[in-house]
Amino acid sequence: MQGRWSRLSPWLIVCNPHLLQEAFTILPWPLDNKVQLLVPEELEISAWEAYRAAASVPTVYERLSTISLPPRQEELEIMRREPWSRRTNLTGLIVRCSVLKWSPYTIPKKTSSDELEYTGMSHMLITTLQDHLHFKLVCNEPKDRQWGTLNVSSGSWSGILGELQRGESDICTAPYSFTYDRARFFEFSIPAEFSKQIILHQTPTPLSNASGYTKQFSVAGWLSIAALFVASVCILKKVSSGRLSWPDSTMENARIFCNMGYGTHEPRLLSQRLWLLGSLCTVVLLHVYYTAFLTAALSSDVRKLPVRDLNDIYAKREEYTLGLIKESALSADFELGKDPLMAKLWKDIVSKDPKNLADFDYQVSRTLNDSKHVFMSHYTYYVTSPYKSCKLTILPVSYFKRGLHFPLRRNFSATPLLNYGLQKMIEGGIRAYIWSKWIDSKQEQCTSGGSEPLGLEETHTGFFPLVGGAGMACIFLIMEKAYNRHAKKSLKNASRRSKKSWIE
Repeated sequence: MQGRWSRLSPWLIVCNPHLLQEAFTILPWPLDNKVQLLVPEELEISAWEAYRAAASVPTVYERLSTISLPPRQEELEIMRREPWSRRTNLTGLIVRCSVLKWSPYTIPKKTSSDELEYTGMSHMLITTLQDHLHFKLVCNEPKDRQWGTLNVSSGSWSGILGELQRGESDICTAPYSFTYDRARFFEFSIPAEFSKQIILHQTPTPLSNASGYTKQFSVAGWLSIAALFVASVCILKKVSSGRLSWPDSTMENARIFCNMGYGTHEPRLLSQRLWLLGSLCTVVLLHVYYTAFLTAALSSDVRKLPVRDLNDIYAKREEYTLGLIKESALSADFELGKDPLMAKLWKDIVSKDPKNLADFDYQVSRTLNDSKHVFMSHYTYYVTSPYKSCKLTILPVSYFKRGLHFPLRRNFSATPLLNYGLQKMIEGGIRAYIWSKWIDSKQEQCTSGGSEPLGLEETHTGFFPLVGGAGMACIFLIMEKAYNRHAKKSLKNASRRSKKSWIE
């Protein structure tokens, strides 16, 4: 009879007033029953309900309402309400939980008596509910220390889910994502959290590529400056009235464009003075623009990301590698999912290198040391882990936003009460308060504490003019040496011929 009184089967039973106490004592009254007793009295009818937290404890019963004849609307409304809000005394109920470490949701710790206890975000949520409903939570780890996988041929689960399937435990305090296979065997609570998967990228430096000292102007900007320099050389040669040669005019303009001032004689002609004034003003503006851009890039916390989402990563698949946590639900989504982008990423990037499937520690280490490697992680796990670092940046697009639920064994009579309690804790902000103790305290902002020293990788383009000038100087030095040697030899031969002719 207890199975018939489940939460899916509302009952109305008319009971003789003299048999009411006997009904409360004899009938099973499971926690999730929806039975209401209607007791006829002299001028009206009273409605009662009852429940029993465990077989060993007395029945808890309550008079719901007095029903007039004919019944009033408000009296019927009371009877229509779900009974879970009224069932708050579960004293005597032992809820068996199976759990493993999954920081920050479930974290084991040893007590003074060397016993293993658990804490963590989701575990604290259930223990808070335990304090409110007065049941006793008894937790153990599964013997095989696994979360649970399905054996398709036998239909049996391993690990925590296997214990729920066999009825050895009632709930797991570490949340699971809802899947079709799991829903066939287990019940799930309302979502304890809506999770998401994020992509982690090495934080770009202010000058994160080889063009760090040249990107202040675009290619068109640099070509315009080069054209301006050539025009300035020609103008100075023209306005100097022949007093400056082409090499002298070039060197003088080089001094001006390097912001070293004007180094030759005082200009006497008005045209030369106007040219000099215009050149100096232009150079000052160019240096201000360049310096302001460079200073802003070095002092700003904003970094330009080379990729923003999975589409960008796939477009740059020849440069980038994508890492996933091995044996995770996420890796299965990529390998077996029907999303075309995920399938292409798995085929063309992830599956090509076994190292792309690794544990969380390795993925963090690899990303910190390789600016072209990114990996996907559970958001809450990352922001509460000791690996959270300002050297890693979360890309702006997240994926797989889904609920995390507590799995429960089928036909567990306390399931609707636990769900109702969780819902009220979420609505009342208790869940948010518990979450803030674990997440907000760890979400320290990555603020700039001063610019980091620049390395050769960021600054080597600044040495290109020096290297280019030194190279050209070496070439011309060799040519000059060869020319001088040839000239001396020719002069010596001419001197010998002259001397010989004079003797003759």
